[in-house]
Amino acid sequence: MKSFVRYIAIALAFMAVGCHGDVNDLVVENTKPSPDEETTENNGLVLSVDKNTVEADGVDCVTFSLTLDGQELTTNDTTLANVYFKHEKSGVRLERYATTFSAVKNGDYSFVATYKGQQSANSVQVKAVNREKYEPYGQKVMVYDLTGAWCPNCPSMTAGLANVDQMWKDNMIVLAVHNGDQWAIPTSDGDLGQTMLGRIGGQGYPSCVYDLQYLNGNARSPIDIAEVIEQHITNYPATCGVKIESTKLEGTTLTIEAAMTSATGGEYEFGYAILLDNQYYSGGTAPDGIYSDIVINTSDNFLAMTNSKITTVANIERTKTFTIKDFNRTDIENIRVVVFALTKRNGVVMVDNANVCQLGQSADYMAVEHYNGIPMQNVKVIDNKNFTDLWLK
Repeated sequence: MKSFVRYIAIALAFMAVGCHGDVNDLVVENTKPSPDEETTENNGLVLSVDKNTVEADGVDCVTFSLTLDGQELTTNDTTLANVYFKHEKSGVRLERYATTFSAVKNGDYSFVATYKGQQSANSVQVKAVNREKYEPYGQKVMVYDLTGAWCPNCPSMTAGLANVDQMWKDNMIVLAVHNGDQWAIPTSDGDLGQTMLGRIGGQGYPSCVYDLQYLNGNARSPIDIAEVIEQHITNYPATCGVKIESTKLEGTTLTIEAAMTSATGGEYEFGYAILLDNQYYSGGTAPDGIYSDIVINTSDNFLAMTNSKITTVANIERTKTFTIKDFNRTDIENIRVVVFALTKRNGVVMVDNANVCQLGQSADYMAVEHYNGIPMQNVKVIDNKNFTDLWLK
């Protein structure tokens, strides 16, 4: 399996992964470089790539070559150990021994190389294109953070999730599912956090479940979490887009109007979750006592598909209305609404895509980064009542 991409919190929409078995993680040093790492330009160092354009599918890649006075430095491990390829603008560099670059986001990337502290005299440009061919809608991964205010190790996971680079924050929605505290949602098995941990096969807290598909309790740093998000998007590009058309609280009745469009057609199921932010609780383990992303209300299919599935035709928008009664909250500035679309892949239920907005607001389809406008913008809008004759049998 190709390696993940390492990110730190930098304002750069940049991603690179290895291919052909190469390790190609991005790392940034947290300390000042040693004297032998200080770079000076060397006119004898020449950087090149085997091509300048890649498909933004996370698989297609370019291979770097670096020569010193005509001698290739990347084919020998002894010399390669002193070679680094670096994104020119940010200073983010590929991991040691990495010689390839691929992407899952469109963009123009410029690289330089260093050898024993000397920098190549030239740079090379690589363009990643056509992400919309592989993912017609931008994707938001639902990250179920299984946690509890009592949990001594959970703040490290919370901090990691909160500090993921903004580029990847745009591709994730954190849902803090609490166990054993005042925010735990009761279920027949105890509470929602306990039920979810048991069903997914987890061993303890904290743990994160990604799109209901798999659990990872070890990725707690922003870099490690970004790796998981990147890998998920590469392996499971969204087949549908989710839009939240409106969210209204009238008295104690919360109404959510949502829509979904599938690029492929097929069977999906709408669901929702309500999140609570900025809650102070002094008796917990959070250093500042503040808890956010707290799941306080969900649809019945929060953990699995039910009998509310809909069958869609490709590129035809379907709508859904949720009505939640007895919603007794007045601090609407602390409430967010999540709408998600479940589907099955290879017989396994997972979240295909999701969206989120503040209560009282809306959220349009998330566009994939590309060059030719928002994809799938000319879909037909049709309500559930008039959709019967289009259902796939």
